[in-house]
Amino acid sequence: MAQKKESTSSDSKPGSSFKFKSSNKYISDTRKTWKYPVDKDEILEEWMTISSWEFLNIKRFPPVKLSNGTIINIEVNSLNFRLNKAYNCTDPARPVDERLFWFRLSNNSLYYSSTKTDINILGYITITEVYDIDRNTDISGEKENFCFNLKDDVFKEWRVCNENKETVLKWYCTIRRYLKLDDDVCWGIPRDPNQIIKKHKIKKSIIMVPLASPTCNEGWDYSQAGDDWVCDCKEGVEQSPIDLPKIQDAIESPVKPIFTYKDVEAINEYSTLDGNMVETRKLELINDDNMLHLLHYDFGKAITNDGAEYQAQEITFHTPANHKIDGKEYPLEITIIHFGVTKGDIGKQLTLSFLFEAVPGVYNQFIDDLDVFNLPDPVNKRRGLQRSLFIPKILYDQNNKLNNVPVMKPFSFYTYSGSLPFPPCTERTIALVASKPMQVSTTAISLLKEALRMPDLKSKTGDVFTSNKLHISNRHVQPLNGRPVYFYDHQKNCGPDPVPLPPKPSGHYEKVLNRGTQFFYVNGPEPSGLPGAFVVSEQEAKGLAYSNDEKRIKEREGHDSMDGGPTEPILN
Repeated sequence: MAQKKESTSSDSKPGSSFKFKSSNKYISDTRKTWKYPVDKDEILEEWMTISSWEFLNIKRFPPVKLSNGTIINIEVNSLNFRLNKAYNCTDPARPVDERLFWFRLSNNSLYYSSTKTDINILGYITITEVYDIDRNTDISGEKENFCFNLKDDVFKEWRVCNENKETVLKWYCTIRRYLKLDDDVCWGIPRDPNQIIKKHKIKKSIIMVPLASPTCNEGWDYSQAGDDWVCDCKEGVEQSPIDLPKIQDAIESPVKPIFTYKDVEAINEYSTLDGNMVETRKLELINDDNMLHLLHYDFGKAITNDGAEYQAQEITFHTPANHKIDGKEYPLEITIIHFGVTKGDIGKQLTLSFLFEAVPGVYNQFIDDLDVFNLPDPVNKRRGLQRSLFIPKILYDQNNKLNNVPVMKPFSFYTYSGSLPFPPCTERTIALVASKPMQVSTTAISLLKEALRMPDLKSKTGDVFTSNKLHISNRHVQPLNGRPVYFYDHQKNCGPDPVPLPPKPSGHYEKVLNRGTQFFYVNGPEPSGLPGAFVVSEQEAKGLAYSNDEKRIKEREGHDSMDGGPTEPILN
């Protein structure tokens, strides 16, 4: 067992020694009681600081250029503690010290973000070793911090600190328990078997948005349709996209997620620390990462049968399509990317893709809301939307009306275990692809594809520069590697689609007021008594004479003829 060499209380003076030297013995004595019990799937959360020489490694943490031209770097102090830019924000959830980040520990994975409420993960460490708890004097003055040391999966060292010794000990011991490593400092007094322990489990979820690693696929593009990508993109065995089989060759499945999407307003209601969304500014279509895509913190969600919840946060457009069906290629694919937010599903994804075929004169309601005649290009990378976005509109053309009912129209789909179709090509992804291609106009597809082309640029001397870079945004299909492909038939499981009502005529009714005179002969000298009828002379009835009213009309017509009006009478 490891021995505690020296110790002092937390109120010792700066510079006094306090150190636990750890060992790497594996836990074997199950009769002992762990001093800091934590449920197997519980997530620890706390404000902490982090330091490492790795923050100075520009290959791992390269400068990032924002769309406005600003270049941001990771900032550290003289002890290589990372500094939190959110400290200068007005967000009430911001840290009280510029070195603090909000940390979460799940099993042997350590995540940290700028604030408690921020959904973006700034960094994560896959812990392979934890050792030595010590106290260092903070550079800012008299405050002491207790720290434990880590090694990650590429053997880089990190130091994580907090002012509270018990907090540090709890995290240290919890990590050692996940790694199945022993340490005397982590054992407590044997527990009375009759003692009743009440546990309160707090469930909180985080969202980890995968990004291309600086050393894996940095500066990637579609020039070779993904054949030159490396790391997981090359070595993974469950990669997307694939060539989907015929429906009869897929495995029938009754399993279907529940889709609940929101009608997202064109004006952002919230801001995000990464700057992708700014409150009161328009939701933007972005031309970046070699494709068109939309980012929003909550387009809606998909819930699988096991209760896992995936939040839709990105929509990507690929021309031509990534997937094929029985070898057939399609000119457009729209993919909605959902990220796992429930416990145990963080780091997982669910993608829902729709293939499109080009049909002249056909309009898709979702694509219409994007205003394809005003798309961003590689120079002007962002363009604000004018209309709200509602994902279920993908399933509707101009002849189908939603009637303002926010539901997902039933559809059949393939599903298989896949990955993100672009770097970092993260696996642990449920891939769903609608089996029936949608239709959209050839003009819309041409404009979406043309938006990827670098516009011609003219120099001050008048020279015109034209890019010969291919404006495509798809990846070649990947080997299936024995993966099963399932098919959900919505007509078999939910019944046939309702027969659409015939469209109502677009015309209207009009009324013409008609005034005419009818003569008829009545036997005998007595009037007939019909409403509006009265006795006239035989000459008038046979048209040989005019009535007094007709004489006045003729007189007016004669007057008009003197003024250039009609010269011939109009007779009925």
